[in-house]
Amino acid sequence: MRVAVVLAVGVLLLAGLVGIAPSGSAGNPPIVLTVGNRDEITSRNILRLPLGPYYADESTRGVFEPVYSSLVIKDASTSTLLPYIAKGVDANGNGVFESTEYGIFEKRPGTNATDVTVYLDFNGVRWHDGVQMDGMDLMFSFRVFSLGWWPSQLRSSLFNTTANDVDVDFTAKSWAGENSLAGNPGLRSAVRFRLQTPYPRFYEVALGQIIILPRHLWEVTGGGRHPDWGRLVYPEGDPRAGHIVPFNETAYKPFDYVAALQWEPSDSDVVGSGSFRFTRWVRGAYLQLDRYDSYFVGGEASDPAIVYDARVTSIVHLPFVETIVFKVYRTEQLGVLALANGEIQYLHAAIAAEYFPDLLSYPEVRLWPSPDLGFSYIGYNMRRVPFGYSTFPPRDSTADDVGLPFRLAFGHLVDKQTIVRVWYGNFGVPADGPVYPGNLLWYNESLPRLSYDPVEAERILDGAGWADPPGPCSANGTGCRSLPGIGTRPIEFLVPPRQYDPDVASIVSLVIPEARSIGLNVVPRTMTAIWPNPISEGEFDMFLSTWIIRDPDPEFLYSFYDCENINGPLGGPGQNYVGYCDSEFDSTIERAGTEMNVSQRRDLMKWAQGTLMSDRPVEPLVFRTVIQGTRQDRFVNWTRVADTLWNFWSWIGVKPFTIPSPIAITLRYVTAMASEGQQQFEAVVKYLDGRALAGAVVTFRILPGDGGEFVETGARNITATTGSAGTVSVAYRAPLVLGAARDIVIEVTASHPDAMSPVQRGFVLTVFPGDARFLSFRVSLPAGDIGVPDASLPIRMEVRDNNDVPMTDAVVRATVSPANGTLDRVNGTAADMASLLFTPPSDLRATQGFRISFDARKPSYYSAFANVSVLVVYREPVTTLPPSPSVLEGDTLLVAGILAAGAVVALVVAWPVVRTLRRRRPKE
Repeated sequence: MRVAVVLAVGVLLLAGLVGIAPSGSAGNPPIVLTVGNRDEITSRNILRLPLGPYYADESTRGVFEPVYSSLVIKDASTSTLLPYIAKGVDANGNGVFESTEYGIFEKRPGTNATDVTVYLDFNGVRWHDGVQMDGMDLMFSFRVFSLGWWPSQLRSSLFNTTANDVDVDFTAKSWAGENSLAGNPGLRSAVRFRLQTPYPRFYEVALGQIIILPRHLWEVTGGGRHPDWGRLVYPEGDPRAGHIVPFNETAYKPFDYVAALQWEPSDSDVVGSGSFRFTRWVRGAYLQLDRYDSYFVGGEASDPAIVYDARVTSIVHLPFVETIVFKVYRTEQLGVLALANGEIQYLHAAIAAEYFPDLLSYPEVRLWPSPDLGFSYIGYNMRRVPFGYSTFPPRDSTADDVGLPFRLAFGHLVDKQTIVRVWYGNFGVPADGPVYPGNLLWYNESLPRLSYDPVEAERILDGAGWADPPGPCSANGTGCRSLPGIGTRPIEFLVPPRQYDPDVASIVSLVIPEARSIGLNVVPRTMTAIWPNPISEGEFDMFLSTWIIRDPDPEFLYSFYDCENINGPLGGPGQNYVGYCDSEFDSTIERAGTEMNVSQRRDLMKWAQGTLMSDRPVEPLVFRTVIQGTRQDRFVNWTRVADTLWNFWSWIGVKPFTIPSPIAITLRYVTAMASEGQQQFEAVVKYLDGRALAGAVVTFRILPGDGGEFVETGARNITATTGSAGTVSVAYRAPLVLGAARDIVIEVTASHPDAMSPVQRGFVLTVFPGDARFLSFRVSLPAGDIGVPDASLPIRMEVRDNNDVPMTDAVVRATVSPANGTLDRVNGTAADMASLLFTPPSDLRATQGFRISFDARKPSYYSAFANVSVLVVYREPVTTLPPSPSVLEGDTLLVAGILAAGAVVALVVAWPVVRTLRRRRPKE
């Protein structure tokens, strides 16, 4: 029944695309990229959407990032700042912008690092409504962000408290060779930043993270879009042009930021300057962005002959994709299913490890694993007893911290190794601090680590005088420890909705029973409010959450944990949600924020981590391995930056795949083996017409960190090249396994210059302890795994035991999905099932994939499982002779048939993607 429900939902989701208005014409349909999002956007109002590197609303941020742009672009591989609107700085401080300073975003040694003049050229840069961008938009943007969200360390450095304004102003322009430049000189300007303190990341943050907003849309009535909100900056012609209009100004109406924040714009009111423009949002159905064809790529959009900056033209171009459609899949299963069946081409969400093995068996799906710099964590409300300070803000951050015993004890209740193993499928690492251990430049390897030790937790609580009375701890408080300030009342533990992050939300099921077992009356409460958020408002006891971090530099420590960031610039909540207020930490992290010497700054950052984790206002849990998925049969040329594919280089670079020659991989292996045993893995690479492909580069990769090694390399991966038969063979050695059996995921990728793209397959093998009795399968397809509708394919199957002895009496069952394919026998002994024939339906009129699943059982043995995939290729009958088709055209027709079949096949066969592997235990 559950399968039917999921399939019915899949049909409804496919129907959801009906009614989306294309941006192209009927004769020339647009190139549409369909993206799966976890949730709807929260608002069209960009002032509500802080697009900083730590903002956790991935769905909203992902929609708006392509709509807006900043002054520079960051190189995907080197992180070097590349000129875009900002062309460079007066690096030598001589008052002239010279040709040698183009693309330079740093001050030369010996110059004043806190006095920076940036040169900008707005020629060719227009807003989505056609209005010219200029320097006043920049002035407006820096002021509006200083009122609301702001990278707080930049604000501390740039905000002049005497003037009550950020210290950025127009300055005299001296641009060497400007007369030879194309365009309007009036659209070139120089802007001077005066930093109140040195800031080592000024260029990266101020020029690369602050997005530019259209002043004409937000000030006054916005051209009739909204009521008169006044002016945020003095207008052109005023001697103070560009400076903030104070609240007591009488010559102009001061800007009503609160009214602007509460505005609900229409679709057409979302105006940016990025590569895509906001077109329409149909709540509950879809959201659409269309390519902005006047996006600045170095020249004049209306006249390609006019080039303003040839160097920008050499690195930036219009996106290949013409339309992006975002669809919402509120559960992880639906998102994975949509990716598997081809309804979306990119899932803008991390994929849980439990779906990884099955998705690897879909050659159309490419999975992109990468380490996550962000971390899940438990946060404590330091404003309240017994979690934090007795007085808030604390007079003495050490003496007033009465909640340290509670936090230390609770840290000992968290079994991080089990969380990584059970909930993350070993795709992650336990966190001992807020910086990813692989981030070697900034990670403090000497942090205090709390072991999982409930007995130690009890000892700490008892030592604090919070005794555990007899009897179990009940929700009404009986049998629970009485804690300062709250007695035995329930301690509310806020957790995110399961659809937001099922892995994180499930962690609470491990932690709360541990807490109650030692007398702590902790109860979970699912967080439902988004605006306002009880966490940001400080209305909680404890909470479970995740920080999204894109930047390896740990400057986020200042934003998250410095005392001054408990409140935001206008008195609202800051990002220090837990209310941590430690004088030693603040002093250290603030010094790190102004230290220009990289080595000394690194030492300060590590010192700050040590202080933080000694106090433990948060308990970091896991740095997960982020797995993202794309349909490589539809779009290619994705770029991964940090842990995400959703970035500037993908927006402009992703394009439909071209079709030289599709290829396929067939894998041969034994499904189960003993601890520290060895076996050969074989891969066969062929064209879809069955021809062997010599010279293909095949890489085998063991995904879990402790999943064994390849004998030839002694490492987790090995690369080999296929011979004339299209085969490669490698030797695998299993890890030492004690106790429970372990599933090992093997990823196999094949590429070739003649192939349309790399092809990825994968499989799961089970490694048992040395004394276990288990069965294993050896399944092969002698004629290959590609067939045609009017011919049967042979399957050979053998069952053996842990001593490699044939188990001919094992009971074997086989199933085919979809069910219109048949086997000549579906159950019997291993001897009966040793040789089978798979027959596709004779009336098949489209290319279709089939999965054949086997399981073998025998009393006192662990069961064995195996899957094989078969592709039945349908070719339209030729009734008239086509005009000299090329090989490429023939392959295109073949692949087109495969793709056309996908929508029909996927809803039938995709259910195995959303199941969790279960191993049957032996029955004696």
